[in-house]
Amino acid sequence: TNGTVIVQNIDGSIVTTTEESDGSTLIRTDFLDGTVSTIQMWPNGTSIDHWGDGTVMTTFEDGTVITDYPNGDSMMVNPSDGNSYYYNAANGSWSLVGPGGTLIAINPNEAPTTTSPSGVTETRSPNGTFTWVTGDGTTVVHYPDGTVTITNAGGTVTTRSPDGSVVTNFADGNRSTLAADGTRTHTSPDGTRFTESPDGTQTITQPDGTVTTRSPNNTYSTLNPDGSRNSISPTGVITQTAADGTVTTTQLDGTQTIAQPDGTVTTQYRSEERRV
Repeated sequence: TNGTVIVQNIDGSIVTTTEESDGSTLIRTDFLDGTVSTIQMWPNGTSIDHWGDGTVMTTFEDGTVITDYPNGDSMMVNPSDGNSYYYNAANGSWSLVGPGGTLIAINPNEAPTTTSPSGVTETRSPNGTFTWVTGDGTTVVHYPDGTVTITNAGGTVTTRSPDGSVVTNFADGNRSTLAADGTRTHTSPDGTRFTESPDGTQTITQPDGTVTTRSPNNTYSTLNPDGSRNSISPTGVITQTAADGTVTTTQLDGTQTIAQPDGTVTTQYRSEERRV
């Protein structure tokens, strides 16, 4: 639903594919051992692959590939000449390796900012944070804890956390989140919030506090700011609960039962009324 496709593989893993509002496709794989991997792909060819072991591979539109490893090492492959730039976190050294694996240079004193021939600039901060800026203005920041933040030229900011959760803040004020448990939330600039849980429960929260919920069994309920509640069951039974606690239930044949807070119950069968 809502652009989401869920598939369970033979090995038991669950793959969730979602079309995001920014045009990207997010694929999340939940393995039986609890490991989660995600890959987000944009129409221009940019993608971020977050592996379950903490490795993050970023592919840019020009073909440049940057891989960050859990131990702090980093590798950048330049598509124009096939050269690879390696950063060794243990000793802070940089290595330039040719396509065939030939070691071209080792530069222990390499400046913290390196620009590849394809135009991608990489900056390494003393705290282990890596920042890449592409020619189109996209900025990718990889923090030591595994968090990755992408800011495109249009101002959209996507943050992916190590637990697999993703938060996207769009330039127009919209906000989209994917929690680690698979819960998806979209918040509009006016404060309207749409939430979909992994079990299929959907909730819409209006700025005035009105909350409408659709359960997996297609029961609809609305909680109003004054405390009153309306609900419709899958069979069409309507239940209205007033702010004072009065409950009115209407069956499909028109029969109404009204239960007052004092315990009085009135049932109306079309043209007759019976009080108990």
